[in-house]
Amino acid sequence: MKKSKLFVALLSVMLMGAIFAQPVFAAEPSTITVTGTGAVSVTPDFATVRLGVTTENPQPGIALTENNARVAAVIAAIRALGIDAEDIRTANFTITDVRDANWVHIIGHRVNNTVTVTIHDIDQVGDIIGAAIAAGATVSGGVSFGITDSSEAYNLALALAVQNANSKGRAIAAALGANIDSVVAVVEMGGMHMPVAMARQEMAFAADSAGWGVPIEAGDLTVTANVQITFSIAQ
Repeated sequence: MKKSKLFVALLSVMLMGAIFAQPVFAAEPSTITVTGTGAVSVTPDFATVRLGVTTENPQPGIALTENNARVAAVIAAIRALGIDAEDIRTANFTITDVRDANWVHIIGHRVNNTVTVTIHDIDQVGDIIGAAIAAGATVSGGVSFGITDSSEAYNLALALAVQNANSKGRAIAAALGANIDSVVAVVEMGGMHMPVAMARQEMAFAADSAGWGVPIEAGDLTVTANVQITFSIAQ
């Protein structure tokens, strides 16, 4: 009997010691996680245009010869306006069959050769497109504008994104009757450029109405940045 009481007493002491020996963890701080977006408009400094030549003939060799001659004339017209050879690249070349209305018999062959031209002087875009069309090209894929180095614009957009996230975080905290205490984490979520593009049909209409001089307005590019920020809040 005495041994049983002694065992119970020792067990009680051990359990109490185990309870008090447990580590004490501090309460996790309350947090708010928000996303912020920033955008900056920039002026493009180069343009890219796709210019294609399509020819058809019952004889594939003749279709190819005609196509080669017209492409050479188009490239010569572009080069005459000061475009360097390295800024003219083949984008697509195909030779395909042309079939009858019932899609049974081959009645000819179609050759398509498309080149991509990079234009570093935005003011030249309309003249180059007009000269290429006059030389026998059809505009394929339209024209788009870009910026060579967007790092400075992106950094500005990133700063605006942080300001936007900070404003959101403070607004949410105020609505909860709390205050922003500190920044717990920041995640850069990337961004994008929004190029301005002009459709092929629109440019064809412009060329017809302007006597081969195509009026082109570059517009602006939009560079965006996104961040995710986690704030700790104090009640």
